[in-house]
Amino acid sequence: MSKTKVLLLFVSLSLIIPGMSYAKKSGTAVPTKVITGVLSGFDCEGEPCVLTVVDAKGVENEGICSTPVCEKWDEKKEMPAEYKGKKVKVTVEVSQGGHGRGSLDQFIKIEPLK
Repeated sequence: MSKTKVLLLFVSLSLIIPGMSYAKKSGTAVPTKVITGVLSGFDCEGEPCVLTVVDAKGVENEGICSTPVCEKWDEKKEMPAEYKGKKVKVTVEVSQGGHGRGSLDQFIKIEPLK
């Protein structure tokens, strides 16, 4: 696929999917979005562990957490109890498939909110 066609595809997607932006990763554009919600779970029954953030509409957003704070949680296979229910703003790389455990998004940044 030519660069022009790829660019047109991304421009089209950005018009179709409001609130979506794109980050550069390995020379290609990766769609990103921001979710504000509360931390509700951290499931390590499979590989990799999956973090759940419930947004203001009550939607459970699951993703692979690749932030430094999650590295500690991955080692212990659990999220510390004091984090559950904490309000956060999460930057998400929207899945393009191929992560294992289905097609999960990747949480790349977690900011605590008051």
